[in-house]
Amino acid sequence: MFKTDKIRGRPREYALKLFDEWTYRSQLPTYSEVFNYIKSFFEKTVGTKKIYDELTKKLPFDKNLIKNFVDQVEADRKRGKSLEETLTEHLWKIYETTINIFLQQTAHVIVGRFLLYKIGVDKKVFEQITPPYQSYLKLYHVIRENMEKMVPWIYSLSEFDWWYIPDIYRGLLDSEQQDLLNKVEEKLDLVMRRIIERLNDYDFTQIDRDVWKEVYLLYLSEEERRKLGFVPTPDEIVSLILDLVGYDENQREICKRKILDPACGSGTFLVEAVLRLKRHLEREMSCHKEVHDKKLPEWELKRRVLDIITEAVHGIDIHPFATFLTTLNLLFQLIDLYGEVKRYYPSYILKLRIVTHDALALAPESSLRKFQEEIANARLKEALRRSEEYNEINDMKFYYVVGNPPWGGVLRGKLGPLGDSMKREEYKKKYISATGKFDIYVLFIERGLKWLEEQGILGMISQITYLDSDFGKGIRDYIKSNVTISHLIDLSDVGDVIFPGFTNYPVITIMKKIKPSNDLKVIRVKVKRLG
Repeated sequence: MFKTDKIRGRPREYALKLFDEWTYRSQLPTYSEVFNYIKSFFEKTVGTKKIYDELTKKLPFDKNLIKNFVDQVEADRKRGKSLEETLTEHLWKIYETTINIFLQQTAHVIVGRFLLYKIGVDKKVFEQITPPYQSYLKLYHVIRENMEKMVPWIYSLSEFDWWYIPDIYRGLLDSEQQDLLNKVEEKLDLVMRRIIERLNDYDFTQIDRDVWKEVYLLYLSEEERRKLGFVPTPDEIVSLILDLVGYDENQREICKRKILDPACGSGTFLVEAVLRLKRHLEREMSCHKEVHDKKLPEWELKRRVLDIITEAVHGIDIHPFATFLTTLNLLFQLIDLYGEVKRYYPSYILKLRIVTHDALALAPESSLRKFQEEIANARLKEALRRSEEYNEINDMKFYYVVGNPPWGGVLRGKLGPLGDSMKREEYKKKYISATGKFDIYVLFIERGLKWLEEQGILGMISQITYLDSDFGKGIRDYIKSNVTISHLIDLSDVGDVIFPGFTNYPVITIMKKIKPSNDLKVIRVKVKRLG
């Protein structure tokens, strides 16, 4: 609808900018960047095979999609079409897989918003809203607008509302575009009705588990989950890492210490951390005696519990869908507490500290920065606002840094995850660990260590290659000079069990920010394979 120019003007302009922002956050080149690059490349290159070979090397898209695109462009040019015209007609086709992921994530955001609303209504946290005029699409917009005041990080307009056309722009559409929009919205209305009716079949009053993770594991295939970027760290690994860093409910003072996952994904580490912190706060201990003051009403004590949790738990991820999932998963764990507090403190807003940003950047950045002067659209403002929140977390120190950072050399950049030589040079200036043909996970380890306060502890599962590869020299030198490794658990023999379908050699590394020493426990996990 937008990419084919059937809906034009400002609605199309905003939708395409939002898609560009999403691709930027997905470590992919933006449509406008690819268009300009390919146009320049076709103008100076002759020969279909040569063009195809170069584009498949440079562009991180499906080779068959690129081949079909090149064939179509060359055929149209022979028929006399201008390069600009044929690129406009065919370029979207190489984004076919990417667009499908974008659409799937958009759908899951819509379902997630409905699901959280329904759980909140069943638990009497939120007031039920009656569908106006039997329009379920209208109901969705009313729910979103009302819920934005309660949980803005879930319901604020974002990249995933690219399809939303405010009334102010509808009057600018001609009759043909209006008819098209009406037909699309009729289909959306029917889909949203089915979602609401299906959710109404369930009673979520007693729910107290990670619903969204269960939805993914039960209803999405392994391939589908990977397309959405949902490859969670196994619960056993998460529990082991939190145990090893000492984030245990029986441990004194964890309620006073901040924890960060700088690549939080769907929030697996942070959900477990919140559950442990909640159990810790339920115990009567001197480190949090303020939440057991029997002179205060129960709801005031619960407010204090929420304040401690939200002050302690922090997450960062470059992708808005990941931070959406993390926030949603954390809300499922806290919604009962939030509901009880909200009844007595109607103005209380639960502020979860989950930030959408590149954790390796040392200052806020966004693909929208060049549009900052002209932005009046709420969705674009929200994308910038979330990026700018990074300032606060960037200056903090944490006692615990945990996680499963990305690996495989992924870098956002010009025309592809590995194509931005300027970005690599920028990292080399900022990070001691950026040596040789470095893998990005070593930067996350260094960045995590720099976030630690004195005596703080880092626990990460990464690839084991940093221990003996040439590119690992930088991070090895940094570790030797700044911290002590307390535990090294070699899981390389069971990588296909932990992360099936990937070629990987994982290791768990636990490091403490104290004077370097050689007091190290090394554990190698081996599996006896049958047959």
